[in-house]
Amino acid sequence: MPKFMGRADGTVFAWCPALHLLCVSMYRMSLWVYRPNGERIYAINNRSPIRSVRFADDGLKFAVSGDDNKIKIYDSNTGELCGELNGEFDNIRAIDWHHITSKARRPEDTGLDKYQKLIEVDLVSQLPRLSDEMVSTDSIDYIVVADAANVGYTFDGLLNVTCRSGYSFVDHLQNGDFFTQVFVNDTNQLVPVLTQLEDAEQRNHFMKVVRKLCQLLKYKKAMKESWDNALKEVDPFIAALDRYLGLLRDELDPECQGVPQNVTTSYFEEYVITGLVDPVTKDFWLNQMGERGYKLLSKLASQCYDNLAHTIFSQVVIALERILIIAQDLFGLCRWVADSESPFRFGLNESVLKELVTSTQKQIVEVFELLRQLNVDKTRFFTWLEWIKFEFIDKLAKEDEIQQYYQLNGPEVKLCDILKFLQNQMGASTLFQWFPISTQLSFFEPTILNGSYRTLVDTSKLITDFQEFFGQVFYLGTAIELSVSRPHLLMNETDIVAVSTHESILEIAKFDPVLLTASPTLKLVLPRPSLEVQLTNSHIVVMTTVEILRLAYGEILNDDINFQVVHQIQLANPSRLAIDESQGCVLGTNHQDYEVFRFESL
Repeated sequence: MPKFMGRADGTVFAWCPALHLLCVSMYRMSLWVYRPNGERIYAINNRSPIRSVRFADDGLKFAVSGDDNKIKIYDSNTGELCGELNGEFDNIRAIDWHHITSKARRPEDTGLDKYQKLIEVDLVSQLPRLSDEMVSTDSIDYIVVADAANVGYTFDGLLNVTCRSGYSFVDHLQNGDFFTQVFVNDTNQLVPVLTQLEDAEQRNHFMKVVRKLCQLLKYKKAMKESWDNALKEVDPFIAALDRYLGLLRDELDPECQGVPQNVTTSYFEEYVITGLVDPVTKDFWLNQMGERGYKLLSKLASQCYDNLAHTIFSQVVIALERILIIAQDLFGLCRWVADSESPFRFGLNESVLKELVTSTQKQIVEVFELLRQLNVDKTRFFTWLEWIKFEFIDKLAKEDEIQQYYQLNGPEVKLCDILKFLQNQMGASTLFQWFPISTQLSFFEPTILNGSYRTLVDTSKLITDFQEFFGQVFYLGTAIELSVSRPHLLMNETDIVAVSTHESILEIAKFDPVLLTASPTLKLVLPRPSLEVQLTNSHIVVMTTVEILRLAYGEILNDDINFQVVHQIQLANPSRLAIDESQGCVLGTNHQDYEVFRFESL
């Protein structure tokens, strides 16, 4: 009989819905992931006692909630931490993860607005994609978090909205339609999520706004990450330039009585006039700077300016262009709902969106100006670098052969370019203005290290308005008593199925997912006492002490109900059951022994 390497604690025992991996919580804080043959793939240390795990509908990622009131997102294939859900939570009681489409039409409305596609042109999907961007779709992921005070929704891991609950929830049900949701509280009641958005057009507008806001936040985040990556190239260059100029300043002003930039600028300006190298700097040019320092600065400067130009043009500009298009789309939708006399504005404010469009247009112009200025700075820096190599390093290296030095063909340099470079914070002013330099500097004055990413668009007002709108139009309805006690529940397209077992009695009840009206409770007698019941999209699966039984939903109302035996249990003392649509796993009472079986025709 196969055994798990560790001892399961029983909190989590579930299948990954896509990768056929079994997730088992161990020692309260760890999650171990196995293949069906018992091979452990990876283990996760949550650093806090695990409360629950929920997989995305596609099974590619899963969310883990813990006693620390944090929700961490992991990659199902590798176990790598993908991130942590934004927001502060208080005593998390239930989480869920679903995948929905942003097209929210009811079946009876499929013929409505047949010309709408003529004006719904997705310009964003036609633009060049960012380096790590997936193909744009109409789908939206959202995670539901129910804590002690609120019900929170996080769309695409970016947009957070909440509504007050007043209940202690233990589960969440959804059937692919965001506007048909039901919570289960700890007193065995169903609590529906209701909305004032009644018709299909209003719901489509709502989902469109959600999708656009998620895109807006995604591109804002991508732009911030692009700036951060660019800064990784700026810091080493500025640090090296600061170090060499600081060493030169120490030679010229050992007592550090003058302003560093003024000391070195005066030194180079005097050389431009006299052509004479101050003897006290000879050791610096030959030994401290030398050919190696010249090559290092040349390499770092080239990487800095080239990568900056590439990142800004291929990432930042593209992100800003997309933000501009999305802002204009939202502005158009805002005007549309206002002109159509819709009772809802969907959290859109015309003046806020107009300001967002204007500021984004301005920032695009600023970014192209930054590209131009960086190109100017790069040219001036390399002109200065070639000039100091020829006028100082090469000249002092050939001091004993000065005639040969004068026969060399030096770089063609305009002295006015050198002076402009010297007066421009040694060529670093543009970098200091735009980037928050994090490295410790000794030469450049701290007062100039106040750069910031000036192209991070402000979406706070837009998001706040939408969050307020969400709280106004979504609310929790009246709780409805369940006719079965401590049930397992599943919501499909037509019903909410509630199933409960007590010894050899199986109770089944169905509820309308919209009206929450209940059908009569059906009681069935099992061949032997049950230990656990689970639900799939098509079957009820019951575990007894010796076998696994299943019953299709369509057979519930038949006169002759026959449970199908799908597996004979070999374990002496089974205790837990985990199933997906194609297979299951039985865990023994010692939380180590287990066996895997497959559903032949499920």
